[in-house]
Amino acid sequence: MDTLTQKLAAGRDMTDGSGQRMQHTYHFSVDGIGHSSRLDRWYISEQHGGWARYVKVMIPGISTDHDGVGLRVASPHMRMHIKRAQKVYPVRSCGQEIASANKIALFAELTSELDGLVVEYGRTHKATIETASWWDEVKTLFRLMYIAAA
Repeated sequence: MDTLTQKLAAGRDMTDGSGQRMQHTYHFSVDGIGHSSRLDRWYISEQHGGWARYVKVMIPGISTDHDGVGLRVASPHMRMHIKRAQKVYPVRSCGQEIASANKIALFAELTSELDGLVVEYGRTHKATIETASWWDEVKTLFRLMYIAAA
């Protein structure tokens, strides 16, 4: 935090809502003293500090001069709901060798396919969409291979 911001927060009994006293989430591309009007911090009074559940800095998939910041706000008295773990059944021993061979073959091809997507689309928003779609297909294929081996 810069000195001016620290003084303002201290005078109002406020704390840094990020909880980590993070550096700025953006980078200046112009020379100068480094002041900006961007909202890159939020402050919470001590009595409402429990409402900030967690903070997450999100690195964007495209070239930009700042990162995204997410803040989860919820009542401190609200219980978190934890889902029961899904049952997982292992591959039977007779199908284990087939499943392992399929897994090795699949993952050997993945790097070249991913490199092909990067060459085709570069670092663009379209590349992000295509890569996400490709990854969903890979996960489905991987699951089907394991089911077939079982």
